[in-house]
Amino acid sequence: MMFWGKPTSLVKELVSKPALFLFALSIISRLGWVIYLHQGRHELGIDESEYFAIAHSIRFHGVFSFGAPHHWASAPPLDGNGPFTPTAARSPLYPLLIAALWWSTAPPIWAVEITHVVLGTITCLLTYSIAKKVSDHRTALIAGTATALWPLTSYMTGSLLSETLFTFLMMSGLWLWSMQRGWAAGVMFGAAALTRPIVLPFVVLIGLCALIFKFNRATHIKLALGALLLIAPWTVRNIATQRSLIPIQTQGWGANLLLGTIDAPYRGETPWISYNSDPDVKSAIASSTNETEAERKMLRAAIVRIRNNPFGWVAIRIKQYPRLFADTGMYIVPFVPLPAKVIKIVVLWGTFFLTAMAGLGMALSLKRWRQRYFLAAFPLFMCLIQIPAYGEARFIVPIIPMLAIFGAIALCSVGVPPAASFAVPAAIQLGRIAKDQRVSSR
Repeated sequence: MMFWGKPTSLVKELVSKPALFLFALSIISRLGWVIYLHQGRHELGIDESEYFAIAHSIRFHGVFSFGAPHHWASAPPLDGNGPFTPTAARSPLYPLLIAALWWSTAPPIWAVEITHVVLGTITCLLTYSIAKKVSDHRTALIAGTATALWPLTSYMTGSLLSETLFTFLMMSGLWLWSMQRGWAAGVMFGAAALTRPIVLPFVVLIGLCALIFKFNRATHIKLALGALLLIAPWTVRNIATQRSLIPIQTQGWGANLLLGTIDAPYRGETPWISYNSDPDVKSAIASSTNETEAERKMLRAAIVRIRNNPFGWVAIRIKQYPRLFADTGMYIVPFVPLPAKVIKIVVLWGTFFLTAMAGLGMALSLKRWRQRYFLAAFPLFMCLIQIPAYGEARFIVPIIPMLAIFGAIALCSVGVPPAASFAVPAAIQLGRIAKDQRVSSR
């Protein structure tokens, strides 16, 4: 009980009327996206195919492998016939989740999607719980509703990618961190790192801060150690199978740095046309026998570019960095009866508004930084670590609940009138009015 904290406090919140409202809102929103995307899915994307190919190899051959020779940015077959060469290209936890849900010969697409709905809904409730802990009931309702309905977060629930699982693990870790349960929070952050390796340097940074600063030192040390102990077995596995020190995965590091040196236009075409036509990207892929070799060549090419033209690279990064927050909402166009331009403007500026309000909320929280610093740490880390490398809007999905909390803090602090608080469900308000009338009539 001491390891995980007091679950009774969360249980009480989960059965409250606001929590039940958020639960229903999140379920409806996410199920709607899952059904819509499932009906229109004719084939898996490249990243989705990689996860499912590895999961198939785990489930039916007991090897963390693509199940066939695999090149960078190519879709592997889901039922490869070998060679089942162990890989460290991808983090292990999401393929393991898919493999655990693979109960028949067919890919468990529905099972994964429903699992995403459950995890996304729990994430919404955790957001509500944390916001209530660090602020008040009204702030928690706004943050919970924003998390339940935010377009990109709901949309990613129906995508067969790791964002939903990763966000759930991060919010679980933050909830435990808020209760000073360092070991348990560390386990969750370790699991998050085994889903998306971006958490590993964050955990290391927490450990270094624990050595330098006395504030909350015991919790920070436990958190860092708990995460690193969970990650360590996978690192040992990689050393044994790859004959190289690979903490979690190889894919993404070199490619993202190289893509971050490319000045892709904002108008007229998808940026991937520019990325895929880049000579260094094409050369690294064509001359490599597997994705790990391609990543190393891309890393070397990126370093050469940055060294040869550091000021030009800085200029490109300044221009390209907003892509991290540039959600255009084009995935909404097929079923919303509005012009695509209107949807793009609303979603794009809505994302920037959320980010700006979150920044204001963080600034307003400086007086209470001891109670709220843990919520700001990862969003700030994510925004900083993405400066040198390629980024896209889905990368910020894991920090949207945290941004929603700080955005809600800012909205309530600047005096948003109660009637404008979209998070307060009308049903609850009507119920309270009816109750007051019954009491006054007695």
